Amino acid sequence: MVLKSEASFKEYLKKLPNKTIIEYYSDVEYSPFPIILIQEYARRFQEKSKNEIIKDLRLN
Repeated sequence: MVLKSEASFKEYLKKLPNKTIIEYYSDVEYSPFPIILIQEYARRFQEKSKNEIIKDLRLN
């Protein structure tokens, strides 16, 4: 896969497992597109809101 554009980098990140995203995030300063990497990390590992946590507790 050739990572020449932002679009190709976004597609590449979406295909990676969570473990790899975490590793890349820890070395974000070496990324060619750090903002995109941070956005993908935030998308995958969003903090749950208070309402989401309460909903999860009710389901269990």
